[in-house]
Amino acid sequence: MAVTVPGSNGGGTVSLATGDVADLARQIAGALNVLQGQSLLNVTPDNTGTIPNPPNPLPTDGTKQELVLSANTAYNTSIPSPSGYDYVVINNNLSNTLAGANVVLASGTVGGAYTLSGNSTLAAAGGNNTVTASGTYDLSFGPGNNSVTASGTGDIALGTGAATVVSSGNNNIIDSGGGSHSLFLVTGGSASLASSGAGQGVLGSGGAITATLTGANDTLSAATSNTNATIEGANAVAFGGNGSTAGALNVNAVGYSDTIAAFDSNATVNA
Repeated sequence: MAVTVPGSNGGGTVSLATGDVADLARQIAGALNVLQGQSLLNVTPDNTGTIPNPPNPLPTDGTKQELVLSANTAYNTSIPSPSGYDYVVINNNLSNTLAGANVVLASGTVGGAYTLSGNSTLAAAGGNNTVTASGTYDLSFGPGNNSVTASGTGDIALGTGAATVVSSGNNNIIDSGGGSHSLFLVTGGSASLASSGAGQGVLGSGGAITATLTGANDTLSAATSNTNATIEGANAVAFGGNGSTAGALNVNAVGYSDTIAAFDSNATVNA
């Protein structure tokens, strides 16, 4: 399927899978269509590989700036922001490397590398993506093996595939999206994880973890994180931490054939 967003020459088309990323892309397209209908959207296309500067000075009537990237060469650059483009649509089906702040970015089914800061949104329809995010963010992915480093606060919705997520910010909410054999590392702050895939690994290294694991053969190591976990799948393994820095471990195990070892953690187990 595809979602078409407003742009020159018919707009930019982003191919999508189903699920959260498709919903997010539709929301982006809907917002752009509303702005266009109100004559409050200025579209800047690029097919050269060099991002043009946004209008200067920017309009003061609420007009938003959309950039459509369509060059037949991969981009490796920063998006002029935060006082520049509000929306960026990647329409060249290449693996691009982009950095931006306070931007809404929509890409297709070819992965890329993105560094986002400020208050940003990413709808990555597919492919293998590498994302570094700070500030506040809404990150959503289609099928692919994705790597995310999240040091701010926000939502991370993964697609099918194996993912690696390193969370050090506060109140990160992570949905595994049904992907399996992923690794989730919490190094500080707090993170909530909902995972339905099999063979997931959750590792604490500071901060606090709240996890709901419904797949089989998952492994949870609280280590130095204070951890509250609900384990619903079979053959799961949950460990506490070692030594004086061990985090607390609270487990509600409703699956079967699970193994739980508190080690030096102050533990509560309901099985």
